[in-house]
Amino acid sequence: CSCCPGLPIANIYSGRGAANLRLPPVSVRAGESAVLGCDLGVARSGRAPPYVIEWYKRGVPFPLLIQFGSYPARVDPAYTGRASLVQAASLHMRDIQAEDSGWYECRVLFLDRDYDPSANGTWAYLSVTAPPRFRHTPAPYVEARQGANVALYCSAVGEPEPLVAWKKNGDPLRASLRYKLENGRLVIVGAQRNDSGIYACWASSVHGEVVHVTRLLVQGPPVIVLPPRNVTVNASQHALFSCRAEAYPSNISYSWFYGDINVHSLRTLEGRVRVLLDGSLLLYRTGPDDAGTYRCLATNGLGRPASATATLTVLFPARVVAMPAVSYLPVGLPGSLVCPTGAIPPVSHVNWMRGGQPLDLSQVRIFIRPVNTIEWTYSECVRSVRVVGRKTLCPHLFLCYNNSQFSAGLTCLQIDGEVSAGQQVLRDGRLQFLSLSRAATGCWVCEASNAVTTIRAETHIFVTGTAPQVSHSLNVSVAVHSVNLSWEPGYNGGHLQNFSVWSKRADGRPAEWASWTVPVGQTELTLGGLAADTLYQFSILATNVVGSSPFSTMVTAHTLSLFPPVPMPTNHAVTGLGTLLPPRCLVANQTERAVYLVWLPPANETHMLWNYSVEVRRRGEQWEQIESLPSSQTTSGAWYDLRVRTVSKDSISEPSNMLTIWTTGELNCPLVGNQWTCVKFK
Repeated sequence: CSCCPGLPIANIYSGRGAANLRLPPVSVRAGESAVLGCDLGVARSGRAPPYVIEWYKRGVPFPLLIQFGSYPARVDPAYTGRASLVQAASLHMRDIQAEDSGWYECRVLFLDRDYDPSANGTWAYLSVTAPPRFRHTPAPYVEARQGANVALYCSAVGEPEPLVAWKKNGDPLRASLRYKLENGRLVIVGAQRNDSGIYACWASSVHGEVVHVTRLLVQGPPVIVLPPRNVTVNASQHALFSCRAEAYPSNISYSWFYGDINVHSLRTLEGRVRVLLDGSLLLYRTGPDDAGTYRCLATNGLGRPASATATLTVLFPARVVAMPAVSYLPVGLPGSLVCPTGAIPPVSHVNWMRGGQPLDLSQVRIFIRPVNTIEWTYSECVRSVRVVGRKTLCPHLFLCYNNSQFSAGLTCLQIDGEVSAGQQVLRDGRLQFLSLSRAATGCWVCEASNAVTTIRAETHIFVTGTAPQVSHSLNVSVAVHSVNLSWEPGYNGGHLQNFSVWSKRADGRPAEWASWTVPVGQTELTLGGLAADTLYQFSILATNVVGSSPFSTMVTAHTLSLFPPVPMPTNHAVTGLGTLLPPRCLVANQTERAVYLVWLPPANETHMLWNYSVEVRRRGEQWEQIESLPSSQTTSGAWYDLRVRTVSKDSISEPSNMLTIWTTGELNCPLVGNQWTCVKFK
C-alpha cells in the first residue's frame, strides 16, 4: 500500500467509524470555501488505533483524498491545492467550483479491525451555486460563402445549469427552416447576404448571465442598393448617373456600358466620360447621339456581377437628318419625297417650300413630266433637294437595249446559274450564244435596274438536236411487294424520248442495278416482285436518238412489312446498361436539292441524353465526321458512303448500316437532330 509504506498488507485491519451517518447539506457560492465534517468514531478514552481516511465523490471510483497516519495526504490532481483535512478527518475545500457540487463520502478504515463491506461512511452533500460561465464559444469573427451552411456552437456551465439562447442584432432567434437551434448550437442553412450581422450567445440563470458576441460576414456577389435613375438633359448639358452596391468583401469595381459596349471604348464619348470612385457615371456635354440605355455593372470577383440600367434622354431642337440632295421619281408612277427629321420632343409639323414659296400639300397634286426637273426647298434645311423624273424601260427578251436614262447596266443570267464562257452580253444588252449546247436549255432572265427600280423579264430556251434533259420530281409509293413510281420529264431535246427505271436493293447486301423499260409516252410505272420490308434505291434515265440524259436524283424507299409493327413499350429495359447502341434503319431520300437521312433511335432508347454524328467518305477514302463534303472533281459526280453513330457525353456507339449515294454537287450537313438530318446540295 503506497499510503502506508513499510507496513505489511497482512497486518492491515480496517473498519468504519460513525457508520451510515448523513450530515446536513452544505451550501456555498462558487469561489468560496467549505468544510465537510467527518467523525472518526473513536472512544473518548484510550489511544486511537491506526487508521486510513478516504474521501470519495459519488460517481468517481477513486478517492479524491487519502491519508494514513501522519504521512502527507495524497490528493487527486483535480483537487490539488483545494482539498485538505482539518479536525482529524473533516474535508476542507477551497475555491469551490460549480463542478464540485454533489455527494461526498468519508471512509475511515481502522487497521486493527475487520473490514465490514456493508457499512457506509459519513455522507455530506455540497451544494454549489454558481453564475453562468462559457465553456465553448465561437470565434469573434466568422466568414462564410453565400449559400453554405454556418454552424455556431456555444455552451455554458453554472449551478443551476444556465439556459443558452441566441440573438441576432438584438432580436431573439427562434427555430425555423433556416435556423436550427439545439443544445446551444445554431445552424444557418444556406447563408445569404441578409444573414450577416451580430450574433449573441446568452447564458442566464437566477445567479446572473453572460454574453458572447460573434460577427458573421457572408461572402457573396454585390447587390446594387442605389440603382441609377433615368436622366433627361438638354443638349450640351452634363448627365450624372448614380450607382452604388454593397457586398463582402467590399472590393467592388464598377463598369458602365452603352448597350453591350464599354463607355470607355466608344469613340463618340471619348474625352467626355468618367466613372467616379463611388460608381457614378458622368457624361460631359451631351449630344443627341448620346441618348440611349446605360448599364451599371458591379463586381467583387464572387458570383455573377450585379447590374442595373437607366435611360438618358437628350432634348434638342428639330433638325433635318441626311436629306438626299437628289431624289429620283418614276414618270407616270406614284412617288414620294421623304423628309428625315430628328428632334426630342418629336417634330410637331413640317413645312414644305417650292421656289421659296410655301407649298400647301392639301391642295396641290404634283405630277412629274418626262425629262423635267423640279426644284424643291425644305424650309428647315439649308440645302435644296432636286427631284428628277426618270422614264422606265421594259426590256425585251434577249434584246436588253440600254439608253441614257438608265444609270446602271443591264445583265442577263440563267435562273440556275450565270453567263458562262460560251455566252457573251453585248453593250446594247443583247445576249449572244457563241456555241449552242444542251447546257443552254433552260429559263433565262434579263434584269435592268437604275436608281428608281429594278425590272426583270424571262424566257425559255430549248436547244433541239440534243440528248434529253434530266427527269425530276421522282415520287415513290410503296406497298408490300411493289412500288409505284412517277416523275416529271425534262426537255426531250427535240426528239421522242423513252424512259427506263433503274433499281437495286440498298439493305447492305451485294446487289446489281436492274432496269425496266417504260412504255412510250408514260411517266409512271409499277414494279412488282420486290421483297417485303426491304430498302430499294430508284432512279430514272431518259434517252432519245441523240443520247441519254443524266440519271435523276436517287430516291430510297422501304417496302412495307408483311406484319404490322409492334409498338415499343415506353419503359423498356436497356440492353447493356450504359452501352450505346447504333441508330437503326438508316435510309436516304434524294430530291433535286437535298438528300434526307432518316433513321430510328437506338433499341435501348431511354431518357438519357445523347446526340448523333454523321460520318461520310468518298469511295476509296477514310471516314470523316464533317459538316460538308467537297464538290466532286469530275463533272460526272462521285459516290459517297454515309453512316450514323449515337454519341453521348463519354461514349460512342458502333456505326449504323451504311448507305451509298451519287451526287455531282457539294453536300452540306447543317443539322443533326434526334431523329433526322438534312444533307443539302449547294
